[in-house]
Amino acid sequence: RQYNTSFHRPDAYFDTYTAIDSTRLKTCNETSLMLNQQSFLDITGDWDGLAMRTQGNLVGRCWGGHWWLAPSCRSEPERCIPVLTGGHGWYLPETMQKAVVFQMPLAVATCRDRDQWVELGMAHD
Repeated sequence: RQYNTSFHRPDAYFDTYTAIDSTRLKTCNETSLMLNQQSFLDITGDWDGLAMRTQGNLVGRCWGGHWWLAPSCRSEPERCIPVLTGGHGWYLPETMQKAVVFQMPLAVATCRDRDQWVELGMAHD
């Protein structure tokens, strides 16, 4: 398998991100998605993956209150592959960067706690 949407449809092998019960996820405001994402912009140039806060900080754009969507699936969100992280958003900025650079159709969210991360990971492809 590969995840680059230029060559392949990897979403065929995974559940859609909408299959994940969002009550088991943190809201975007509770995660590292809301930290300054200037370096993400500098590396990727992905303005559409960011939002400007009133204080002038660039933060990750949030879809559905819980998810960040990669550019390769934003126009067709049903093609986004769910990626779940834990804590405050373990490796969230790095995952966002990889999704953009390698054209991976990822929808990234953070689980409420470790138990949710384990259970959701076991329940979904």
